Amino acid sequence: MQKFDRTFVFTLNDTLYDATFQRSQARLAAVEAMIENGLPVDVETAYNNLEEVVNSLGSDAPDHFNVMLERMGFGADSRIIAAGVVAYREVSRAALRPYPDVQVVLLGLRDKQNRLVLLSSGDPVKEWEKLIILGLAHLFHAVFIEKAAFGKEFLIGSLDRVGVAPNEAILVSGNEDELKAASELALQTYHFAPRIPGRTPRLPLPTGSRYRTIKRLDDLLKI
Repeated sequence: MQKFDRTFVFTLNDTLYDATFQRSQARLAAVEAMIENGLPVDVETAYNNLEEVVNSLGSDAPDHFNVMLERMGFGADSRIIAAGVVAYREVSRAALRPYPDVQVVLLGLRDKQNRLVLLSSGDPVKEWEKLIILGLAHLFHAVFIEKAAFGKEFLIGSLDRVGVAPNEAILVSGNEDELKAASELALQTYHFAPRIPGRTPRLPLPTGSRYRTIKRLDDLLKI
């Protein structure tokens, strides 16, 4: 059995790639396509209504565009819905790219005899699809996906499955809710907050947060 020096736990969305940017670009492209195909509203109105539907139903719920049209008082127009679906899928796939140096850093950590664990919450098939498209699935020694929201029970259970105590693991996440869950345990925790030219920087975490913030993923190689 391979012996590991340390265990690094990464989360997926907004940690290995910019999920917030990907979703916003895909939704914007979807409503623009729907308008081009007959939806009689402006882009801002359509986008805000789509955001409300996603927030109320959840990002993994089906038929967002159908519900959006119903809530706006329009019938379920197949052409408009299809235009939104096609545009969303195309832009979502195009925007699904890892942050710079992600693969290099993961390989560097592996070369230093570290165990790499990936945790994510959401639809398991969709989360695996993301990881495979990103080209990172083969770099992790273990991957655990939970349908429910990310919480400390999921974190403890995943670490237990690889035989690691919380105080022996290092968690890296760009998601504040995930960081909060980890803070309830004894994990050494890093908040990944990269600065990407042309994109809005993430809001700083609350004063007194118990996380170390890194702006470059390769800082992990210096730990």
